[in-house]
Amino acid sequence: MSYLNIRRNIMKTYKNHLILLLAVLFIASCSNKQVKPSADAISGDDLSTVFYFEYDSSEIQSDAYDDLDANAEYIIQKTEENDDFLAIIEGHTDERGTIDYNFALGNRRAESIARYLRVKGIPTDRLRVESFGEEKPINSGSGESAWSENRRGEIVYPQ
Repeated sequence: MSYLNIRRNIMKTYKNHLILLLAVLFIASCSNKQVKPSADAISGDDLSTVFYFEYDSSEIQSDAYDDLDANAEYIIQKTEENDDFLAIIEGHTDERGTIDYNFALGNRRAESIARYLRVKGIPTDRLRVESFGEEKPINSGSGESAWSENRRGEIVYPQ
């Protein structure tokens, strides 16, 4: 087989794979479409802005992504309306661990949320990250049920 024939076969195979890939992507995008409210219909009160974390983790849980996406849409809408709009992302921990460790973990949790929002198109200057460590518990009790409520990141919007 000549070089030219080999090249034609490779190009034909490449073209067929590309067409197949595009078809799969098109079908996947059609089947995964969800009806979401328009950005005009979203208000800060409608959003879920608290995101919980596992013990000693700053990894966003998979059930949080839809709510984070809705927050990203809201922030984009608000930044288009207001040049000074700023969302604050707070990181919190439970009472276990040293003060320094908990501030660092709270910061990692808030940064994890901020990083996700930046990937969704939010400019860095529209987000401020703060860590409160264990200093602002939602539940002042001890035990796993209280601790799990305190291991969180929150998006706070200006009033």
